[in-house]
Amino acid sequence: MRKKYLLVVLLLLIVNLTSCSNKEGIIDAIKYNLGDINYKIRSIEEARFEMFGSSLAMNDDLIIIGASGDSSKGDFSGSVYVYKIDDDEYTRKISPTDGVNFGVFGSTVATVNNYIIVGAPGDDDYGNSSGSVYVYKIDDEAYKRKITASDGSARALFGRSLASNDEYIVIGAPTTSNDGIPSGSVYLYKYDDDTYERKITASDGSEYDKFGASVAIYGNYIAVGAWSDDDNGNRSGSVYVYKLDDDTYERKIIMSDGFFRDKFGFSLSLYDDYLVVGTPGDDDTGEDSGSVMVYNLDDETYERKIIASDGQKFEYFGEKVIVDDEHIFVVARSDETYIMSGSVYIFKLDDETYERKITSSEDNGKDNFDVFGSSVASSGDHIVVGAGRDGENDSESGAVYVYDFVEGYQIDINIDEYENINALRDGLSYEIPQEMFFTEPGSYKIAVTDNQGESHEYSFIIE
Repeated sequence: MRKKYLLVVLLLLIVNLTSCSNKEGIIDAIKYNLGDINYKIRSIEEARFEMFGSSLAMNDDLIIIGASGDSSKGDFSGSVYVYKIDDDEYTRKISPTDGVNFGVFGSTVATVNNYIIVGAPGDDDYGNSSGSVYVYKIDDEAYKRKITASDGSARALFGRSLASNDEYIVIGAPTTSNDGIPSGSVYLYKYDDDTYERKITASDGSEYDKFGASVAIYGNYIAVGAWSDDDNGNRSGSVYVYKLDDDTYERKIIMSDGFFRDKFGFSLSLYDDYLVVGTPGDDDTGEDSGSVMVYNLDDETYERKIIASDGQKFEYFGEKVIVDDEHIFVVARSDETYIMSGSVYIFKLDDETYERKITSSEDNGKDNFDVFGSSVASSGDHIVVGAGRDGENDSESGAVYVYDFVEGYQIDINIDEYENINALRDGLSYEIPQEMFFTEPGSYKIAVTDNQGESHEYSFIIE
């Protein structure tokens, strides 16, 4: 007579499954899952082509969301929304009082301490698309400072990229002309000194290098991307590194295996000694499949290349990157099924085998041109991802997804091994008991590590 065994597993939190069983097939797959979306934010206006989520920044419990297509002050004048984590109602909307048509205020955002910094590269104080940057205070809605380059000019795109630390604001103007050559520039400003300005240009700058298309700052270092530089061929790209305390220091980095149209430096991010550089035009796993390079600024021999394990042509992996104390987040514009639907990959600085992937998980699935990953930011236990053209009823107004960033495993069980399952939980951060009924003959062993690092094993035999 066949016996039926009832297994009850009592744990508060499963964070890692370390072993399955001594009979193959019981647990088919172990897959990373961030858990359910905490919530999804949509603009209250949901205006067509608002591009809500086109840029993102986080500051403790605040999410700063750019909506560069908002038309409150003119067509595509742009705006920025401020939300609190765990609250899908915005606390403040910021629009430029002097907004202009196609100013695209909110194309870039940054935040540090009490400040919100917003780029408007289409502003026209010095001519069409000369650009500007606005500074606001979180605790003082009356405060506003507008920054323009002292040598501003038309089509400079000042504010096309932004970065900030406690003292400095770094602003990219990738089409600024220097000595009559539109090679690009970067400008530095201070919060506590409205008169301070430092301009940085590449010592070997040439026409259309796009120097300043991406910028980053951390500690004493500033990194500048010039994705159209041609040292390894047309638009192969390069990255320059500068120091805040040494105006003479310049280091130029090019890919060791760089090739034309790689666009090395299209995106970049700094944390501690690590410099992470996006190369969306790299062709290692197909045309424009993309890659990411990691460097250590204290060790010029260190180089690590990251490609998506499922990478293929036209994914543009590396269009956006951010790095924090543990993780590297990488945006890929498309995937194998949907055009410009977007994905975000997660890697670790100290574990080169680690790779996880986030995609939009709406009930209606991913859509072409949602642009999931048009922006990404992280802070503490949260990660936020912008989808600048996500929208209902073809509005394409944009949305922002908020996730609880907790590491864990999704467990897919082979139903063929079981008569029935009373409760199967797909995710993490949940309480058990979980009841499973096993009826097929065999020897079974389940090993689980709890959130205290202790191992729990359950073994039984069905004859």
